[in-house]
Amino acid sequence: SGEWIRGSKISTIANGLHHGDIVYARLTDGTNSGDYTTYNVVDSIAPIINNFTVENVTENSIKVSVNAEDNESGLAKSGTYAYYKNGSLVETSESNTYTYSGLEDGTEYELKVIVKDQAGKTSEKTIDGMTDIIKVAGEWDGEVNTPMLSQGMIPVRYDEGKKSWVISNLNDPEWYDYVDQKSGVDGTSYWANAMLSDGKYKYSESVSSQVVDSSGREVTVGTPIEDTDMGSMYVWIPRYAYAITSNYHNGGNGISGTIKIAFLDGTKTYNIGSEVTYKYQGNSERVKLTNKTGESNWNEHPAFKFGGTILSGIWVAKFEASRSDAGTDKDSMGTSSTIKIQPNVTSWRDENIGDIFTYCQNMNSSSKASIYGISTNKNIIDPHLIKNIEWGAVAYLTQSSYGRNRKEPYINNSSDFITGNSGGSTSASTSSGARYRYTTPNGQKASTTGNVSGIYDMSGGSLEYVACYVNNGDSSLTENANSLLNANSKYKDVYIMGSGNSSSSNYDANRNIYGDAIYETSKSYEDNNGWFYDRARYFNSANPFLMRGGYISYGSNAGIFSFYISSGINATSNSFRPVLTVL
Repeated sequence: SGEWIRGSKISTIANGLHHGDIVYARLTDGTNSGDYTTYNVVDSIAPIINNFTVENVTENSIKVSVNAEDNESGLAKSGTYAYYKNGSLVETSESNTYTYSGLEDGTEYELKVIVKDQAGKTSEKTIDGMTDIIKVAGEWDGEVNTPMLSQGMIPVRYDEGKKSWVISNLNDPEWYDYVDQKSGVDGTSYWANAMLSDGKYKYSESVSSQVVDSSGREVTVGTPIEDTDMGSMYVWIPRYAYAITSNYHNGGNGISGTIKIAFLDGTKTYNIGSEVTYKYQGNSERVKLTNKTGESNWNEHPAFKFGGTILSGIWVAKFEASRSDAGTDKDSMGTSSTIKIQPNVTSWRDENIGDIFTYCQNMNSSSKASIYGISTNKNIIDPHLIKNIEWGAVAYLTQSSYGRNRKEPYINNSSDFITGNSGGSTSASTSSGARYRYTTPNGQKASTTGNVSGIYDMSGGSLEYVACYVNNGDSSLTENANSLLNANSKYKDVYIMGSGNSSSSNYDANRNIYGDAIYETSKSYEDNNGWFYDRARYFNSANPFLMRGGYISYGSNAGIFSFYISSGINATSNSFRPVLTVL
């Protein structure tokens, strides 16, 4: 049914027609009419797909949405959208959203939609979608090894909005981001932090978040933590290979080198000639490992081999060690024999290297493990004094674009040895108290990342003992370090003695050692010949031990590439930091 409309041409009645309508036309003079003819209205224009996008991704699903229109016949009322995965139809629906489920994590899929209108015309669009990777502690996440966690360890991150540390977890996308700096912007790489259970918050397998407070109540992700409630803090250094591409074996005033980093996959075995991927500013390059010191040689960093075990990474103390009851001036170190890694207190000093080594080893003894909430089994977690090679691993990552990108961390110049303090520059003169606390803008420049996520006190503060020595037979080895001397080789770096047992001959004898930030990053064995003008002095006959980082009064000669000799004695200028190996 319908009505006749008078007009001189068919376009007079074109508006408002739909696919399937029939138009009747006849000639008339106003009084008489001839026979009529018919015209079937047909939609010949396919629908328009404005957008086909991924809206949400999980480890096993991808949700897509479609924005389409048809201005002719309109979209079909049934079977409007046909969704395909890798070329196969998986669903026909009237809904413009669809969730592909049952997918494999970390996998890319070809996703297609075909949209149909009421005339049966179709249009299609194809996109790629990739599922998230299920993060497993210590395994490759596509960019870097995820932090290896153990009983007693609680992921934390600093929330700039709240100006506070908050509880995190393995799948929190804001926990860490080891990203190379873009356009030289400092402080863009965020290293993973975790705390032990020796503060207000405890690790607990009885709740889904695995964290409870001191009253046993579950604590959720995002809960703020006061500094005074924090447990001992550690920072994840993921396994990597490196190449020094400028100023290899050079140093002195104004000189520092370039270090390139390629993160390595889990605990996968790499050999000489193995190819790894070096990524930089959105680009990538395949390079071959040489495992030989020398400029531009790519080396698997040796810090990630612990005896016969390949590690996916190591946890390094965020601050110099302190006693758990330490105060805020140099004379209030406390009396506790329990190590705590915490900011804003005076560091633990005046111990010989042998006792320091034992204190670190005992962190998971039967009397100490319960304090931290960690296992007593050293095949699960193995605390130890930082080795020289492990110090080197932190130094090289710091120097790279994943750290400070050739910017030197500010010195800790506090004569009260306050942990996390910043002097506000790389050469600040000594001052009492804390000039800039670690969370302030100037304080963050004293970290290895230029932000709160990094490691502190690597320049200045106390001179830090590292678990290494030259095997020269000096009496101080047994007098001051018998426990270190008799320890398993995985806990220490042992250097060979040169022909004259002098600093010069010992330095030359160990010239093929790589990764420890000694020969590779200095011009000579003495004076201020390290990168950034850092102070250098190598093992000699009466001083078979090394200390790293420089001292509060070294000014511009303190730094992460500084190394200095010691006989291993206890001194009020000397401190230390532990490392946690999670196996």
